[in-house]
Amino acid sequence: MITLYIFHFLSGAFCSSRPALNTLAIILLLLLLLNRFTTNTLSSFLCLLSFAAGMLFHHHTRLSFYSTVLSFSQQLSVGHNCLVQITTLPQHTGKVYRFKSQVIMCGSWQPKYPIYVTVKIKSRLPNAFTFGDVLYLYVLESNFIEPTFIYHTQPNRVHGSKNLTDLFFHKMSSVIWISHANFWNTPALSIKYFVLNLFLSHYPNLLDHPYSAFTLALLFAEQSFISFSQWNILRITAISHLVAISGLHISILGSLFESVFLPFAMRFNRINPLFVSRLMSIVCLFLYACLASFTPSCQRAVSMYVCRHLFERLFLRIHPISNLMLCCLIQYLFDPLVIDHIGFQLSYGIVLCLLVVNHFPFFNHPLKKHLAMFVITNAWSYLYWNQLIIIASVTNFIAIFWVSHIILPLSIFCLFLALISFPYSNIFLSLCHVNWQLLITLMHYFSIYFKPISFEL
Repeated sequence: MITLYIFHFLSGAFCSSRPALNTLAIILLLLLLLNRFTTNTLSSFLCLLSFAAGMLFHHHTRLSFYSTVLSFSQQLSVGHNCLVQITTLPQHTGKVYRFKSQVIMCGSWQPKYPIYVTVKIKSRLPNAFTFGDVLYLYVLESNFIEPTFIYHTQPNRVHGSKNLTDLFFHKMSSVIWISHANFWNTPALSIKYFVLNLFLSHYPNLLDHPYSAFTLALLFAEQSFISFSQWNILRITAISHLVAISGLHISILGSLFESVFLPFAMRFNRINPLFVSRLMSIVCLFLYACLASFTPSCQRAVSMYVCRHLFERLFLRIHPISNLMLCCLIQYLFDPLVIDHIGFQLSYGIVLCLLVVNHFPFFNHPLKKHLAMFVITNAWSYLYWNQLIIIASVTNFIAIFWVSHIILPLSIFCLFLALISFPYSNIFLSLCHVNWQLLITLMHYFSIYFKPISFEL
């Protein structure tokens, strides 16, 4: 019953985040179906109260976030210089650097909520900036659009990524480099900075390969190097979730770490070796989440993995849907604005639908299960992009197997070889790129002959 209250609370917050008629209709339909499980009038009243509490809580959070946006816009307007930290791998086209950065402070003002801006700097200098660098920006010497204007005209851009504006600098002298990532101030960012730079130094020609962007996205959640045409292929074939750190990757890595650590745990702790191996796996998954910049889907997968094993350790059984709702509530309360992120919505929404399907014995037949997955995928595709992808089941069946059993293990192996500076690791990286090339080429043909059905509003 507590799971039902949590679902109503999060549904209210989601409706406050996306106040569209189709979203409200779907949420209300789910609530009507779930309310059939309530046993009395008091339970129905508490569910309704939870729904209203979620709407009011998120509405208050968005008002507070808007006040932060307004304050930041005022700081930029009066020309207060900003201190920022680079949070993505900088792209250099030969003339312009482009990267996303988090605002640490602007003048003496510090943001209440995390604020991100895209910084563009005209420069031909190679390797002038790297991930995790702290920069001091002279705002008066930049071109930008006021964040409040972007907030009102492009709310999806702000709510989805909290990327409030673009700061464009025509001169390198307008930007002062302060320091690299500091472990004591930003430990998670520093871990990624160390591993990412070590990986790039071990594979110096990595960024020159046209399919290296997928490897960076799969290992480090660096999706900015994927070209528009490549994104279009992923979107049309409904496999864009495979280049994000998802529950599929975390479950595979968790099982892999457990099988690797179990022999060592049996040697040093014969009383409870499984607990020791799982504890070491959780530590490794946390480090991997640092590399993935703690994306919403990665947070969901790691938190569900930890909660499941924690309840097993306490000799308690938790239903997968209850586990999902508990992790969703914890993640939302930790960062309420994350519910506006499309990755958070799709990650929890699709997984919830799949868990509901697996809950009913009617869908145990493989054909019925694939049909249900086809309906679920297209329902979410229509909700967000007004499209029906008729080939989604086939492309996901092929791509999920290919990525999870071949590409992901190869990528993790390449990362491990880079950490130990193995001399022949380029061979495995080439195999990884060849597999990506074959998969994207196959998906390209699917996208040509099986185009999605679009519904113009």
